[in-house]
Amino acid sequence: MNYRKIGLCVTSRCTAACRMCCLNCSPDGEERLDSECMRYYIQEAAAAGIPGTEIGFTGGEALLHYSDVLEMTQYAQSFGLITTLNTNGFWGSDRRRWFPRIQALKEAGLSVLFFSTDCWHQEYIPFNHLLEAMKIAQEMNIYQKLFVMETAKSHNIDNIRQAVLQEIPDAEIEVVSALRAGRGASCFASESMREVVDAENALCSFDQILQVGSDGNVYMCCSPFAREIPVLRIGKNGELSLSEISAEIMRRDVLYILLKEGLGWFYHAALRAGRKMPVRLASSCQLCHELLGDTEFLEQISEEIQKEAAFLRINKLLSGSIKDPHQMASGIQRMEL
Repeated sequence: MNYRKIGLCVTSRCTAACRMCCLNCSPDGEERLDSECMRYYIQEAAAAGIPGTEIGFTGGEALLHYSDVLEMTQYAQSFGLITTLNTNGFWGSDRRRWFPRIQALKEAGLSVLFFSTDCWHQEYIPFNHLLEAMKIAQEMNIYQKLFVMETAKSHNIDNIRQAVLQEIPDAEIEVVSALRAGRGASCFASESMREVVDAENALCSFDQILQVGSDGNVYMCCSPFAREIPVLRIGKNGELSLSEISAEIMRRDVLYILLKEGLGWFYHAALRAGRKMPVRLASSCQLCHELLGDTEFLEQISEEIQKEAAFLRINKLLSGSIKDPHQMASGIQRMEL
């Protein structure tokens, strides 16, 4: 399994303490990703040799550790890797100070700026500051995209889109559903969620993005719920290479089934176990959190999980290039069925 992007969560510190933050970031956040850990995974991404591999800096607010981001951007560029940055645009409040800083990042290799705003961000980051930051990116020809989070009861996207497009006509804007993850679990009532996904047919949104958290933990994906789903936690602080991470993911029965069969298998397993399931959800990640994040449920169906994973692995052997029955038997024995 190849990863197309490595997300490095530089810090849990942020200029905001948004009520919907899935990572509970705030100005008091103390977690900070070790620079050697970041350097290691940049090296790993380069060694994988996958064209177009990205290194994405995020947080918290990664630019609160500007020197680290600049250094790592330069380091990633030395390997020819693409670099991106997620930000709330707080730095738009001080153009004089930040214009040369963003320019230095571009010269170091920064390719993309992902911005975020919505009614919760705007409690801390005035919209005009965000807009000024986007203007700086436009002036530097840095590709940018704005993400706006909404619930079923918050409808500020039209005003935001109109105000942004008036200043930046070609701005790309995407609406994302708020989720009850992290601080958002207490911020949002379940009935306020935008239920846009059919639960029975929900597809795992895994997009080959590995997440290295500000706590040093490595997570299989960049789901907002990753920290709340123990089975997604794969190693810590650069103790595993990318190839070892991939091997560990494929070794875990739950994740093997997830990748081969999808969330639907777990959905129907839950029904067979007598669990009442929702009809619609805000995101497929919500279903993953509800099922794979429930260790008691996974224990309840552990025998079924083991049998399904064994079945899938044997099928893979039978459909592969193994023709020697002794080789096949050896392979099955190694799986410790």
